[in-house]
Amino acid sequence: MSLAPPEGKSSTATELRKSTHFSSGHDARDPIIFEIESEEPLNLDITLSSGQTFRWEKEDSDWWRGFIKGNRVFIRQTKTNNPSFRLECKTSPTIEKSTLIEEYFNLNKNYKNIYSFFEKDPILKAATMKYRGLRLLSQEPWEMLISFILSSASNIPRIKGNIQRLCEEFGEQKFDVFGAYHSFPTSKALASASVNDFKKLGFGFRASYVWDTSLKVAEDRGYFSKLATLSYSEARQELCKLPGVGEKVADCVLLFGLDRLESFPVDTWIKKIVERCYFSGKAIPAKKLAEFGREKFGKYAGVAQQYLFEYARGMEIE
Repeated sequence: MSLAPPEGKSSTATELRKSTHFSSGHDARDPIIFEIESEEPLNLDITLSSGQTFRWEKEDSDWWRGFIKGNRVFIRQTKTNNPSFRLECKTSPTIEKSTLIEEYFNLNKNYKNIYSFFEKDPILKAATMKYRGLRLLSQEPWEMLISFILSSASNIPRIKGNIQRLCEEFGEQKFDVFGAYHSFPTSKALASASVNDFKKLGFGFRASYVWDTSLKVAEDRGYFSKLATLSYSEARQELCKLPGVGEKVADCVLLFGLDRLESFPVDTWIKKIVERCYFSGKAIPAKKLAEFGREKFGKYAGVAQQYLFEYARGMEIE
């Protein structure tokens, strides 16, 4: 299967130069192995460790193990030389193969245009040069909602541990060619639990937020479909009505789960680097910083936020 444009025609933002090659094992119990090659920039290691997703783990020096739309996937980057990259993927033969990966990594979103948009800002220019290939992932909004509620006053290792325990306790057990695993639990499954169940998992004060929010979403069928029809500000307001959801969590859900690039989540790292680089170190309220980010970076505010977040962590700002 080839996704490259016909010979003699140039590609566009929606017709990226991509190719996919498939091979499989001896029977249906073997995984599908396939490669995707594209001229869009991607750095797999930076992207999967950038704090926007919590169910990926590095298996060894090359392979990552994670989940995409309830499917277990093993993936590694086998070519990093510009101008193209190559991904090697192993999945169950029952899933939509290349489409699953292309959509998850937003390979139809032209990051070269985004980098050009950032050229006039010296901070973002430096960040995109250092972390070129960092991409926003297209994830499930329900998973993002619970994940970022659990992120409150926490750190990435603890968030990952909490989510793993949540999946093992309440997620559906599934089987693929690699063995057994647990999917991310549904809102109905979590609403059927109790606050005490979540406290036993180590969620602390977040336990009641997880239960209350699960109950509200479970009772409102089509909740995220409705959010997708709203403007950015309206969707943000709706999310902030849920227990445990403030403006930062709402922006994370909109950015990582609903592809709303107007979002500019402000956490500790963003607050530090934006104050330092754009306000001469002056303390600015988080709400004002979010407004600043949306106004300054416009339609790519969310992408700018992710690069600034990574840049701040790399600089180890104190």
